[in-house]
Amino acid sequence: MKRINNFLAGLSLISLTVLPCGCGNQAKQGNEDTTTEGKGSRRKMERVAEFHAPDYFNELYNNAEMRYSFKGDNKEEFTAWQKEFRPKLMEKLGLTTIARQLEGFVPKAEKIDSEDLGYARRERWVIWTEPNVPLPFIIMFPTEEREQYPLMISPHGHHKNTEVYAGV
Repeated sequence: MKRINNFLAGLSLISLTVLPCGCGNQAKQGNEDTTTEGKGSRRKMERVAEFHAPDYFNELYNNAEMRYSFKGDNKEEFTAWQKEFRPKLMEKLGLTTIARQLEGFVPKAEKIDSEDLGYARRERWVIWTEPNVPLPFIIMFPTEEREQYPLMISPHGHHKNTEVYAGV
């Protein structure tokens, strides 16, 4: 219950933060009109009676700097664009920092157990995604012999029973 209350309190805080900023054609409250200046852009800030997220995100997208958008026409231009863009994307996502921190680390996996369910074999595994971060998972293999099998990935979330999705 405490987790739910914290979640709801966070939503209230987000709502309070977002509602005063409007865009699009919502009904305005008063004539308060200010502007904020970001990196080279000016956005009109008004008080509004309601918030319309699609208009807000469209405005952000339309005013975003598109320095790395692809403007080429062929595979060679695409390859050159990727070569320039990928290092910048990796830096922004923090992947270069992670790579530095985990230099030399080799992920390892360990099978914990296996059980025959008749229709499938259920195996419990742990994979270490970082030196001190074990990630448990379950993989199920159907016992019926077929040429092709459908694939289903079911993230378990963070509930007490993380194995419920695998029939436990």
